[in-house]
Amino acid sequence: MNPDASTNQQYIEEVETYMNNLKDIDIFAASAGFDQGIDDWGGLLYPEDYTHLGELMKKYSEKLCKGRRFALMEGGYNHDVLGKNVDSFLQGFK
Repeated sequence: MNPDASTNQQYIEEVETYMNNLKDIDIFAASAGFDQGIDDWGGLLYPEDYTHLGELMKKYSEKLCKGRRFALMEGGYNHDVLGKNVDSFLQGFK
């Protein structure tokens, strides 16, 4: 699932709606695209949005598949903010 949103709120809502409709999964996997960061080429997601996305992954993985989850970190071309965005995601994900 790759959200097609024009705001950060729409992006998160699309992700949560998708997760809410999942059934019978064994493991939750995400390709976390950090190029959507507000200070990267996507210009959409703030660090707190990445935290919220990580929290959603944790919540739905616990609900659907005993917490089994992993994320592939990809994208993110502004190295000045990449570390903060990754850390923000992981804070929610743990």
